[in-house]
Amino acid sequence: MVISIKDYTWRQTDHNIIIRIPIKKGITNSKIDIFTSEKYIKAFFNPFIFEVFLLHSINESASSCTFTDDEIIFELEKLEEQTWETLENTNINKEGKMLIKQQVIEETQKLLQSKQETKIKLKSELSRVAVRKQMALDSERIENIKQCKDTIKSAVMAELDEWKEEKKQLNYDVLNEEDEEVIPKNLKVSKKEISKKLEIPKKSEALPVPTLLPRKTSTIDITFSERVFPTPKRESQDAEEQEWLRKQTEARRIAGWTPSDLRPEEIDPNFLKTKGDTFFKQKNYLGAVSAYGYGITLNPKYAALYVNRSAAHFALGNLHKCIEDCSQALELLTPPVSANLESRAKCYARRGAAFCKLGLASKGVIELEAAVKLMPNNENLKNDLAKARVDAEKEKRDDGSK
Repeated sequence: MVISIKDYTWRQTDHNIIIRIPIKKGITNSKIDIFTSEKYIKAFFNPFIFEVFLLHSINESASSCTFTDDEIIFELEKLEEQTWETLENTNINKEGKMLIKQQVIEETQKLLQSKQETKIKLKSELSRVAVRKQMALDSERIENIKQCKDTIKSAVMAELDEWKEEKKQLNYDVLNEEDEEVIPKNLKVSKKEISKKLEIPKKSEALPVPTLLPRKTSTIDITFSERVFPTPKRESQDAEEQEWLRKQTEARRIAGWTPSDLRPEEIDPNFLKTKGDTFFKQKNYLGAVSAYGYGITLNPKYAALYVNRSAAHFALGNLHKCIEDCSQALELLTPPVSANLESRAKCYARRGAAFCKLGLASKGVIELEAAVKLMPNNENLKNDLAKARVDAEKEKRDDGSK
């Protein structure tokens, strides 16, 4: 049986509608189904449901929904600047509500289908562009190979022509024994007479047969597969190379974190948390993020790793990742007890500070209020909350002036 929620509160400004819906503690945002459209919003977490058919239209793309431990907060942007007499349109009967729901579902399905088609078309176009580029690269490579072959062929033919020209200049009138085959058989003169008329020198006086000239030198470029060290393996110095690799490993240990460098006894989430804390104290925030992150891969339920990594992300300016780690830590810090109160307060405070830095002071105020509620005697949290409220009021004034 579904139970409808009626004890919600709402307020409005010139531009926004803010709705607060109470929820039971322990319900995470992953268990809540949110649906919004221009005139209809819904929040469902079994067995409770909250739905409103709005009096006027809203700008869905500019609206948002956030969660705390005990509330769901809708921030809806008005489509037109006007004062709403009521939140819900009470003039719609049951059949009208069913019709509006059906229209909203159909419009949402059409929008999702359109986005999917656009995504498929874009992927197909990118694939075609990649194929065309690859074909162009292949054509260019084939053309380069052809030009290289033509160049080498021209050079060889030039050398051959040069050699033929040099041989032609050596004009010997020597009749060798092989020349007998070309003398016509019907010629009735002897070889001796022919040699006498041609004044062929004796065999001892004949000039030596010229030899081929040496080829010109050239350069051939040869590429080999890469190796860690430039020297061939048969010529390498293994001891020196291993010493160099060991030094590089130690340097990586100091500068950051490399999981492959861990010893078997160091593959432990508690060791990684301690190592990350050491890096954080040394202001080596990248090393801290790496250590905490590898600890999370070993034990994704270790809440302290998320809490500490959110601090390192905040120090690096990775505000969105900081918010994600704080949210994950709060989901793991359940049930809420005194033992994890300080960690929960840190997460709310750090998430609020991240929202403020992102220019979302109104959301930051909500988070800092939750932190102060847990630790009411912490003056630093109170000061941060007061500053966030000032920034939130300034944002509202700026939005009003626009």
